[in-house]
Amino acid sequence: VKKGSPWASVVVASISRYYGLQAMEPAVRGFLAILEKQFDRSDAYVWELLQNGVDDGAQRVIVERLPRREGIRVCHDGRPFNPLDVLGLSSVGLSTKSLLADGNAPRSIGFMGIGFKAVYRRFKRVTVADGCWRFRYDEPERRAPGEPKHAWVLQPTPLENPGESDWCAFDLEKPRDGPRALDDDLRPPNVSAVALLGRAACARRRRASDAPWSLDWDERRHRVSVSGSRGEEAIEVVVARGDSQTTKTFRSFVVAWRPEGDAKAAYEAHTKRPHDGNAEELRLFFDEAGGGARGPAR
Repeated sequence: VKKGSPWASVVVASISRYYGLQAMEPAVRGFLAILEKQFDRSDAYVWELLQNGVDDGAQRVIVERLPRREGIRVCHDGRPFNPLDVLGLSSVGLSTKSLLADGNAPRSIGFMGIGFKAVYRRFKRVTVADGCWRFRYDEPERRAPGEPKHAWVLQPTPLENPGESDWCAFDLEKPRDGPRALDDDLRPPNVSAVALLGRAACARRRRASDAPWSLDWDERRHRVSVSGSRGEEAIEVVVARGDSQTTKTFRSFVVAWRPEGDAKAAYEAHTKRPHDGNAEELRLFFDEAGGGARGPAR
């Protein structure tokens, strides 16, 4: 679907009609009934959307408040949406993680669309847009008789797209606990978490000369750059706010291997499936200033 094409609205409306019927099926009703229990934290949506931005090849991600501080916008300059993404975001049984790929950077909207649905733990309205697509999930004031409580999360409404930006954007509005709850959601992120996200984003770069990965988080600017070999990396995070700036450096030591022989046989016997042949990885990650080890991690 190309920018400006009327087919974008047709696709969204068709998906909404389809899931309007599917929502009444027992299996789907059962999933919707436990949707609220999938996420134990109301702020999980921020990191789900950040990770999706990294998976989609974004070099810059922005987390900011909407006007009048009544919501949050998460946007990034990664790959634009396509019809499969719209279907996946609306689905309870489809993931596009393995359906689309660009080199070693697979498109990802979360297993069965569940990762994205973390937004509904906090918000009643979610608008998704890029240069081609614009649609909204909006919790109704009243449900139709017999309609499942969360059927609306499967039914996007097509919206007119002014085409102001090609960035992928998620506008999150009507917070369930009021605007003040967003203050906790947007408290300064742990720098080590930003370092790991930035390292993952930098690993997807096509050229070593690409600019550092950038995260603008509620008036805090984070810039992450990675140097060194794959076995030993230095991850530098520069955090700026106003005229102040701090820099933290983390060290990462990595060992990768492919299970063979008895190890491979033991894996396959335990999991009842063949090993995919991909390398396993062990990583030791720590603050260079002496903050303590953060690993090992796989």
